[in-house]
Amino acid sequence: MVAGAGADGSRSMHRAGLVAAPSRALGCFMDLQGLLDRQPELAALFAPPAEPGAVAALQRELGLAVPDAFHALFGLADGSVGWESPYDARHLLADDGLVLHSLAEVRGWKRFWDDLARDFAALDEAARQLVFHHAFWHPDWIPLAQSGMGDVYALATTP
Repeated sequence: MVAGAGADGSRSMHRAGLVAAPSRALGCFMDLQGLLDRQPELAALFAPPAEPGAVAALQRELGLAVPDAFHALFGLADGSVGWESPYDARHLLADDGLVLHSLAEVRGWKRFWDDLARDFAALDEAARQLVFHHAFWHPDWIPLAQSGMGDVYALATTP
């Protein structure tokens, strides 16, 4: 899931080619809440909601603007439960074991990816060829989830 700003300045969320406007994205989270209420086995894959104020505190710490849907997501669950690494994750999606990061994990993974990108920028061209995938991270992205295949799902806070 990646969110960004449209040409008209509106915020949107993208996942597998689907686009939702902010109010629609919030509606999706409300639908997800209903689904979790009706399916306890699905709800068991998620941690309880983040503590009140925790999302705003992380947002201030990161210094990045986030859409209301970011707050809504962590208002539903502060990450996935039942996994030690994405590779042995309980499957939120049957294909690859997608896990939602907790706010603490978001903070840690954000630091990790920002450090890799910063280190990449300081490398000479020969060294860059060995770790070219580090070039794909942008400091305005916030990691939200990760798959067992190593795919990172991030919130893009700038277009």
